[in-house]
Amino acid sequence: MNGQKWFSIRLIPSESNQAAGNWLGKWYAYDRILDNDRFHVQVEAPTEITSIRSEGTPQEGQDYRSSGNFKIDNIPPYATKLKWTITDGPTDAHFDVMHDVSFGIDETIFSDLHNGSITDIKKSEDLYIAKPSNTGGKSFTVHVTAVP
Repeated sequence: MNGQKWFSIRLIPSESNQAAGNWLGKWYAYDRILDNDRFHVQVEAPTEITSIRSEGTPQEGQDYRSSGNFKIDNIPPYATKLKWTITDGPTDAHFDVMHDVSFGIDETIFSDLHNGSITDIKKSEDLYIAKPSNTGGKSFTVHVTAVP
């Protein structure tokens, strides 16, 4: 990755490159795109929905909860999934996401998430990180991103 984090560079095997070129050529033919025809491709970048700091162990007096509450909302219309990324602390941590139910039993919304997990979109308020493991007791930050 370059120092600006604008792009990454990786060698592509010739077979993969040729297959992509063949696919692109077929798409041009299918949609009747001619040389020098102008067209527009809109690329939707991932959008951060929230970030939450979690302790590496359940909070004092709690069985599972290791963070404050957060919510998942304001999902862009193009988004189809959520990506969970740990940005500091133990990046090999695992955790659940639970829904805080007042005067009831909290519900597990997502189980065994880790750095890079992809989940379905479930909008909700009063969520929290729970049951952290593989942390060595160290806290970590989780970023939730809406992806196409």
